[in-house]
Amino acid sequence: MKTLFPTRTARGALRTALTLALFAALMAPPLSAQATGDSFRPGAGAGAIVEGYNYDDPAAGGRESLLLVTAPFFLDATFARNFYFRLDGAYAWGQETLVNGDEIRLQGLTDTNMRLDYTFGQDAVIISALASLPTGNASLTAREAGLAGAIAADLLPFRISNWGAGGYFGAQVSAARQFGGLGTGLSVSYLAPGEFEPLEDNPVTYQPGQQLRVQLALDGQLGRNGQGSLLLGWQNNQDDVSEGTNLYQSGTRFDITGSYSFAAGYRSAGVAYGGWYHRDTGTYIDGIVPDIPAQDLILLGIAMRRPQGRGWMLPRADARIFRRADGTNQGWLVSLGTSVETATSGTIWVPTFSFRAGKLVVAENAESWIYGLELGISVGVGR
Repeated sequence: MKTLFPTRTARGALRTALTLALFAALMAPPLSAQATGDSFRPGAGAGAIVEGYNYDDPAAGGRESLLLVTAPFFLDATFARNFYFRLDGAYAWGQETLVNGDEIRLQGLTDTNMRLDYTFGQDAVIISALASLPTGNASLTAREAGLAGAIAADLLPFRISNWGAGGYFGAQVSAARQFGGLGTGLSVSYLAPGEFEPLEDNPVTYQPGQQLRVQLALDGQLGRNGQGSLLLGWQNNQDDVSEGTNLYQSGTRFDITGSYSFAAGYRSAGVAYGGWYHRDTGTYIDGIVPDIPAQDLILLGIAMRRPQGRGWMLPRADARIFRRADGTNQGWLVSLGTSVETATSGTIWVPTFSFRAGKLVVAENAESWIYGLELGISVGVGR
């Protein structure tokens, strides 16, 4: 999906939901927060990821290749037993090679996210303060905006979705309860985005609408050695505003994600998962700019975790299908990859590799095969 302004995609929700245990990801505090005995436990991590895609028919999509180099980082800590704090962000360098050979580059910090959790009792209720500092580059030239829009496309699973979008502040309340063998969780979050100027050569302010999101999670045993999880989500946004005037009504989002985790031999485990994310038609209020068609993103996959020497091997395979109601700028992508997790002297190293292939349908009789690679490594300490 490409529009003049940065758009909110399903990518963030997708990465949150599709974990090995959806219910645990929604409700449980991080591993460091679950520890007892230490009043203060810090942690930190960083990484470097290279992602690139080549287009078999550059004329169809108007570009020959996309390249993104990302250096994510985080700092976190638990303190006073019930508090957990996390700060994370990234430095990113992107390049788009157009069909005529021109190269467009964009680099810099992304916005920096912060989260502070307070846990009541035995993890039954968690209240979170959320904020995103506008440390990224939200004002772009027209050519840079085209590159940023390509990186933000839901079809390609890049590690970032934008370089900056004015930041936000908000809050989240999560509660969990066990009913016999069924675990349930409810999470409600509210975000108030900041104002920014999307285009350098057109100093017009833009402010995305306030966002309300509700998630319901269910988790329970399936069979003798399996665990099933289901996550339902709903998101609504108020009108986006430009120069104090209502400009755009983003479509309501619905999503459903399920997973089945299972034992896969001695010390090994696996998970199969699937998700459907739907966004209703987005409407420009002035009626002059065409509406943004309704969109659907479907993800299917399987992942394993098995011992390998002194560490763990994590092979995975997934497929994503992106569809728009008007039949343009859609397609599918298949990924095969693996990671290796190794711990040495309190430091966890995770190199990763993925190969990707798919097809982009720009319009009728305009489509291109896409081939991509991802190479990266991350390191974490203190957790």
